[in-house]
Amino acid sequence: MDDSDYLRLLTHQAEQANAFLSNARKWERERWVCQRLLQALNIDHRLDEFSAGEQEPPDVLFREASFEVFFVLDEGRRLNDEWRAELERRRSAFSLRQLVRREAKPRRIPAAELQARLAPTLRKKAHNYSERDLDLGELDLLAYVNLKRAVPDFNSHFPAHRVPAPRLALAVAGGTDLRPRAVRPPERPRFPARQPGAQRAVRRRDQPMSPLRELLARVPQRGRVRWIGVRPEARAPMLELEAVEARREAGLSGDHSRPGPRNARQVTLIQWEHLAVIGALLDRPAGQPLHAAELRRNIAVSGINLFSLKGRRFRIGQAILETTGWCQPCARLEQRLGPGTFQAVRGHGGITARVVQGGIIRLNDELYVEPL
Repeated sequence: MDDSDYLRLLTHQAEQANAFLSNARKWERERWVCQRLLQALNIDHRLDEFSAGEQEPPDVLFREASFEVFFVLDEGRRLNDEWRAELERRRSAFSLRQLVRREAKPRRIPAAELQARLAPTLRKKAHNYSERDLDLGELDLLAYVNLKRAVPDFNSHFPAHRVPAPRLALAVAGGTDLRPRAVRPPERPRFPARQPGAQRAVRRRDQPMSPLRELLARVPQRGRVRWIGVRPEARAPMLELEAVEARREAGLSGDHSRPGPRNARQVTLIQWEHLAVIGALLDRPAGQPLHAAELRRNIAVSGINLFSLKGRRFRIGQAILETTGWCQPCARLEQRLGPGTFQAVRGHGGITARVVQGGIIRLNDELYVEPL
């Protein structure tokens, strides 16, 4: 895949995004938001379990939950206008370099500030629903937060009263105050909900951690993207990029990685600092440093120990990835780079990850761990 093919792919994806944002697919978007929440809560679900309400609200019915969905954007932003402009930008571009643009670093905001942004909308909805004699206790309000100029810090303290509107249950960015049993699996043993593993265990906010778990949970370092590459085909040369789109459960655009939730190797990452270590173990001359493309990894990251990402979700650029395992060396690596490569790369091969939230990843983007 050359630059022109990749540019056509990006244009096609922008066309799909515009179609998805059309009025005709409103309910599909709302169902998609509900699916994102259920995935974050590790709750198995099937498409036939979702249905539209007879009247709005609610927007989406799922088991015993009645979801009313709304979007939270930066002031003045409109997704439809934004993606129409992006589609025109991609259609008029002659090279990938024309699509690269620098954006201001988003400001981190505490959870209390995010709640303050939600408050006017929540109060307005509570008032409108009360005027229509709707039972607010039967609604589960779901906010999908998409901010460009700010990044919520969910490690910060949530105020005691998290929902600034009486009797409305709220779920936002994976944290939830849903009504009891609202999204639990029905009492049918043939469709059991997936039980969370050790790394996905849910801890109440008032339940203290052990000192060791606190050390493991807290990752203060932030990484930085130093290199991006995709593999257009198996054994084909790597294509070095300045930016790439990560697609949910489908890996990176232009990469030959097999899409789908069963593929745990959608994206591969390697420690930038380990390239020098591997090069030294291979006795590479100082003038011939090892390059990330030689190890065929998608992203090289500096400044954070990738081992600390074990079992964790992390944000990189606009995307959120989840570590699925270690990226071990293979026999082909030994054939390509020479004897001793397999042993030199062991323990330094990086990690594999899947994409749980799509978005653009650019050179010099930050990587930081999502809170448990």
